Amino acid sequence: MQRKILTLIATLITTPALATAETRCGWYFDYLSAGVILLVDADAHWLIMPNGGEPPPGFETAYTLAFDNREEQFESISYDNINFLVYRYSCACIDGEFGPITSEDVIAITRMKGLPLSQCFNDQNLPMPQLEG
Repeated sequence: MQRKILTLIATLITTPALATAETRCGWYFDYLSAGVILLVDADAHWLIMPNGGEPPPGFETAYTLAFDNREEQFESISYDNINFLVYRYSCACIDGEFGPITSEDVIAITRMKGLPLSQCFNDQNLPMPQLEG
């Protein structure tokens, strides 16, 4: 019995977590014409809503509390005149459960907070977005 318990403990210790609760901050992109939403932080591009897909649990409530009636937090850009891809961007932090960096998965969102655009523009760890319009 003791051997089974030790084997179970060893397995749990060496098995990587599938999701981690954390806060990620960076560029928040809402590709209106494509139905894609993502957060770009210093580590990865986190896919919040895939094209035509469903957002993770908690997104609607968190988004409403963070951004509804605060459209001034977004900059609107029209990009790619051939495909008519239209997007808007902001700076934000998201609390939630995220998969491993290599997965770029957002499992659940518990809170979102809009930040001043200057915070992302001044963060040396964030990639500068290629903004066209």
